[in-house]
This record gives sequence, structure tokens and C-alpha cells, in this order.
Amino acid sequence: MPKKKKRKIIDIYPPSSIKKKASQEVFIKKVSGEKQEKAKQERQQGTYPAGQVREEGFSSEWYSRFPPRATEEEKKERKKIFSVRNLMGLGAVLLIIGFYYLGFIVLAKAEIDIKTIKSEIPFSGNILIDSNVAKIDYQKGVIPGTKFIFQKKVEKTIKSTGRGKDERKAKGTVTLYNAYSTSPQILVATTRLATPDNKIYRLDSRIVIPGARIEAGKIVPSKIDVAVTADKPGPEYNIGPCELPDCKFTIVGFKGTSKYKKFYGTSSKPMTGGASASMPMIVADDVKNGEEEVLKEMADEINEEIKKRIPPDITILEEAKSGLKLTKLSKDAEVGDFRESFSITGQGEVIIIGFKKEDLINYIQENIKKDISDNQEFYQDPDIQIKVIQTDFAKGYLKARIESKQKIRSKLSPEAIKDKIKGCSIKELKEALQEFEGIEQMNCRLSPFWIKRVPRDSRKIKVSID
Repeated sequence: MPKKKKRKIIDIYPPSSIKKKASQEVFIKKVSGEKQEKAKQERQQGTYPAGQVREEGFSSEWYSRFPPRATEEEKKERKKIFSVRNLMGLGAVLLIIGFYYLGFIVLAKAEIDIKTIKSEIPFSGNILIDSNVAKIDYQKGVIPGTKFIFQKKVEKTIKSTGRGKDERKAKGTVTLYNAYSTSPQILVATTRLATPDNKIYRLDSRIVIPGARIEAGKIVPSKIDVAVTADKPGPEYNIGPCELPDCKFTIVGFKGTSKYKKFYGTSSKPMTGGASASMPMIVADDVKNGEEEVLKEMADEINEEIKKRIPPDITILEEAKSGLKLTKLSKDAEVGDFRESFSITGQGEVIIIGFKKEDLINYIQENIKKDISDNQEFYQDPDIQIKVIQTDFAKGYLKARIESKQKIRSKLSPEAIKDKIKGCSIKELKEALQEFEGIEQMNCRLSPFWIKRVPRDSRKIKVSID
């Protein structure tokens, strides 16, 4: 069951003004119409004359439901409390507090740059970078290497730039007959055979025409197929088949003898290949330039592959590259051939021996550790000069001479420095840093600019050591 709202009692009236009944109910006395009207006007105005007691007969319950409005004096008092001057004063106090909190606590920070004193330790010696070992041998001076083999095959079509007169002789096959005797007949190479219109073709090689046979008292001619070439170049020697009875080849050397009509020849197929015209021709410069193009393209492709395949932590010395080695270079035509274009095929490889620079640094630093004390440390990587003495790409190793200089400095702990300088002024900071060995120079930046001490919170201190 919800609790009844408590009501504030504004006025206490004397007991004589309240009539009690048995039920303890309080009734409002009747007042005249004039008084009721007056009370209504006062309620609407919300004011009562100072010191005036409210109309008798109105209970506290009435005023709790209809509270009176504040008087003019009360309003003035309230305005004084919230005056502009008071608000400005309060704002200034809050601003000062916020400024102090931000400027001296939240935004305060210190940056300390320390430059250390450094010295150099030299180291030199011969090393072997070997692709056949897996770890550093500090005693023998051997560092693991990696052998890379890059192979590439390139084929290019080269356009012929020369011009020449293509004079080719027609070629074909002739069947020679011996209707003269049963004795064989020898004919030497280049023996001339003539057509009815006196076109000359020559035997390509020495031949022997078999002797004829005698059957029933009649001679039966023997025969042999021979290769012939036209005596002169030109398309006019590309003749059709030459067959009896309209056409036959005669042997020019037998002319004027009894053999002339008894030794003859025919051809069942045409002579072909005869030509005489200006044609594109391969010249020596075409072959030379083509080979250079193939080599350049091959080298470019291998270099691109090297960039992609060599890991970033591998060091490659210029002397550790074998250069492009050709394993094959061929062409499908020769100088003087009548061709508009020809192909050149090249195949080659490059061998590289690389190593990790980190391994070389570890080798150098391990050898000079004996020369530094426990409170010293290496500063950056050593400056190294490498000169290759010998390479063996087939076995995968190289020998080199190294000259190096390693910088060292005193060990300094940023955390120890923070603990020492927090809360210090600039003067106190300089005095505190004198307790640390190996400091050459110090620079301190405090921000915001108005703070004069290093923050006490070490998280707001940054120490950089060089």
C-alpha cells in the first residue's frame, strides 16, 4: 500500500480556532462572501502583507495544496545568491583548479635525450661463405651461405632485313632407258639431259644404266630413276611431265653417235623449285642482333626473378653472381637463306651465392666480445667492408676478406634513470645523471612550458639513449 505524501505545516493556529468533532475531522469555518472573495484574490496574487496571519478558518491542508507565492523580498534574496559576480567567482575558482590539474598532473611530461660516449674496436680476417654448411663455425671462420640457380629459356622471332635475288634451280626425277645393248652404261655426275625445246638438266650424281635384255630375239630396254637439276635457275625450268611419244630427254654427250637415239629419258612428274626474284634474305647482322635480343631478354627475366626469389635478409655481393651463362643458343635458318623471318632460341642460367648479414655480424661481435667489459655493450651494427677473394659457383662457396669497426658504449637503463630523476628540477637532473657513466650530453624537454620539474610519475617520463 503506497505511503501518503507528507505535507509541510506552514502555520499553526490556536486550538480555539479549530472545532473538534468526535471523528476528529476539521471543517472550514464559513466565512462571508466578501472574505472568500478577498482570500481568492490574495491567492491569485500570491502575496500577503508582512506579518499578517492568514485567514482564520483555512487549515494547513489547504495551504499545502495551494502554497503561496514567494514575496518580493524572498525573490530579491534569491537573486543575490545567483548574481553574476558570485557565478564569475565560482567559475574562476573551478578554472584555476582545472588548469592546475591539467597543466601539472595530466599534461605534464618530460623527454630526456641522452647521448652516450662511444669508442670503436676494429676486427679483420678471412672468412668462407659456404652453402654446404648450416651454422657458423667461429673457430674456422665459416659462415653459412645459400646457393641460388636461376634458369631461363627465351625464344624470339627475328625479322630478316636483307634482300637478295632468289635464284633457285628446278629439280625433279628422270627415268633413263638403255635400248642400245645388254652392256651397262656409266654416266658421270653433271651429265647433260636435254628436252625437245633444248632445256638442259644435269645428273646430280654418277649413275649406271643397266644393260638391256634380249627376249625372243628382240631387245627389251632397261631403266633407272635418277635425280636431276636444271642447268640454270628460273621458273621457266619448272616444266610438266615429259613422256613418250611427244616428249623425251636425250643425252647431249651421245649426239652424233649410234647411242643418241637408243639412250633416252622420260619424267612422270613436273620439275619444281625453279625461281629468280628479289626476296627477303637473312644477313649476318640479323643473326647477331637477334642473339643479342635473346640474351638481353633472358638477363632481364632472370633479374626480375632474382628480385622476387631472394629473401630480404639475404645479402648478395656483386662478385657473388656468376653472370649469364649460355647453355643453348640455336636458330632455324642460316645467313643467306631467303626467309622473311627466323627463330632464335636461347637458354641460360645465373648462379648466386648469398649469406645472412646477421650471421656475419654475429661472427664479428663474437670475436671481439673478449675486448669489452661487462658494463659495456655494442652500439648499432658494425661497419663492414668485404672483398671477395675467390668464388666457386659449382661447389657453392666464396672466400672473402672482411675489415670491420664495431662501436661500443656504456650500458644505461632507462628505468634506472627514470627512478633517479623523477621530481627533479633541471639542475637536480643534471647532478643526478652525473652518477651514470658514459653520458656525453643530455637534453631535457618539459611540457607544458610552465612546469619546472620532472613529473613524479615515471610513465610520463620518456628517456631516449643514443
